[in-house]
Amino acid sequence: MKNQYKHLELIQICEIKSGRSIRGAITEVEDTGIRIVQMKDLSVDGISWDSCISTELTGKSAPDWLVKGDILVLARGNQNYAVLVDDFINDINAKVIAAPYFFILQAKTEKVHSTYLTWWLNQKPVQNYFKTKSRGTGSLSLPRSALEETEIVLPTVKEQQIIASLYSNLAQQKAVQQELISNSEQLLAGIAQRINNNKEGSR
Repeated sequence: MKNQYKHLELIQICEIKSGRSIRGAITEVEDTGIRIVQMKDLSVDGISWDSCISTELTGKSAPDWLVKGDILVLARGNQNYAVLVDDFINDINAKVIAAPYFFILQAKTEKVHSTYLTWWLNQKPVQNYFKTKSRGTGSLSLPRSALEETEIVLPTVKEQQIIASLYSNLAQQKAVQQELISNSEQLLAGIAQRINNNKEGSR
């Protein structure tokens, strides 16, 4: 007998918020105890916490601090991929906000595994759906209503955990491979530099 997966709209299982509204350009302000996640700080593989600059809040509204398990979805651009706020946010000695061009997703129930949901949102059917719903000419933007109506197929919690584990392991493997590639590139660059120096010294 086949498992009967639940088919739900995203708004049914997640609170959806917008990133922090910022007046003017985002600027670096040291020693505020607040960091901001911007587009430059992330890829589909995750958030580069070290590159998140320190800044200050503007406006009077209470900030939505990011916490482990939140999911960021790019609201504009050609790729509206999802990125999980992982354990490393707890290693930052600062509170963290998201830039205004992000949607912030927070699961309403423990029956939704955040890592699974991140994986699902990055799959081709959902990404293709986002492309069909994005609006604009120069810079595309994903309407909040389209995000809310995104279809989520929800397996059992156990199945979600298995998929989440596979997804996390894949991300770790990619990180290790990227580090090996980076080390090899640096090694070869160093060899080229030594050869070049030797050539110049023999003239």
